[in-house]
Amino acid sequence: MEAKIKGLTLKRFKSFVNEHIDFDNPTFLVGPNGSGKSNLLDAIAFLSETMTLPLESAIAKRGGFAALRHRSRTGVDHDCMGLGVDFGRLSNEIASAHYAFVARAVGDQVSVEREQCLISRPDGARCWFDQSSGIVRSNVGSMAPTARRSGLALPTIGSDSLFFDVFDSLRRACVYSIEPSRMREPQNRNGQSAVRRDGSETANILADLQTHEPENLDQIIELLAVATPGLLDVRAQDCAGTNDIVFQQRLSATEVMKLGGLQMSDGTLRILALLAAAFQRCPPSLLAIEEPEVTIHPGAMGVLLDALSHAMARMQILVATHSVELLDSKWIEDRHLRIITWEEGRSTIARVAPASREALERRIAGAGELLRSNALDAAPLPLPASPDSTLLFDEAI
Repeated sequence: MEAKIKGLTLKRFKSFVNEHIDFDNPTFLVGPNGSGKSNLLDAIAFLSETMTLPLESAIAKRGGFAALRHRSRTGVDHDCMGLGVDFGRLSNEIASAHYAFVARAVGDQVSVEREQCLISRPDGARCWFDQSSGIVRSNVGSMAPTARRSGLALPTIGSDSLFFDVFDSLRRACVYSIEPSRMREPQNRNGQSAVRRDGSETANILADLQTHEPENLDQIIELLAVATPGLLDVRAQDCAGTNDIVFQQRLSATEVMKLGGLQMSDGTLRILALLAAAFQRCPPSLLAIEEPEVTIHPGAMGVLLDALSHAMARMQILVATHSVELLDSKWIEDRHLRIITWEEGRSTIARVAPASREALERRIAGAGELLRSNALDAAPLPLPASPDSTLLFDEAI
């Protein structure tokens, strides 16, 4: 599937001062520990959460505004931060779109300094709204938008059909950082079958597939069996109004045992959660996965690659990884790679350097082999730009 979220601009957000990243599908984020990969993924998670939570709540979840804004080498705290998203074609009615906002700390409160959504139609017409300090303007005559200075307008305006696809694409973006301990807990049968960040909805996804798409559940079992010796089956089991994950595993030629999540390894549960995310009936607009290789045997990387190959036909995929086995896949090209580094107190984002790109194009080495030999280099960066040099907003409306 072609990437719908084409790019992300980060201004004074955590370790980023003024950076833009453009996405392919899939996109792999590579860089040392502490370089900023998790901060980039959190920017996507933050944007998604602001569509369903009050802005103040999404900020409070991260420790307050001080934890989100960039702190310079000199220890100076900036009083504002901004994010912008570029979209490609979202529907037959939307050829491209752009959404951005800047929030500022005002004492103990948060104020939305500006927010803008601009939609370009295939015929060249443009629809937009622009909020500044709680006052919303729009060229859509049927709208009567309102907003609070401390809140975003898109979660409300997104109910309008013109802006719904932008709102929905952000709302359905999911950043996945799997916690096997949460998967071992019984899950309330709440009818939800979409992934949650920690993988806790895996049992409900399996139950949904059992009912509606058993053929996809069969594919999950087949792939999981490759990575888990003796695995015969995995199901969601109704237990007093909750869904538990139950495995069947062959222990010997004559003995088969049912096992719960408590008896399965973290690696098996992680692979199951990733497979469930890839095969779920209601895919997210973007699925970002943080270090999927954690606690997974290198020999099982083929299963993860199969899951990613299936998933990227249905959703946009973003992966932060250190796995040389994952990156050595033959279909990974330089266009799929972004190198994140930490330099002079800020995170920077770059494409692959020309020499590394040539090695990939000529099949001299895979991305994983280059990473292993410390030869997966970033392209030279331009001179550091001021946070105000890249515009988040279109001033022509």
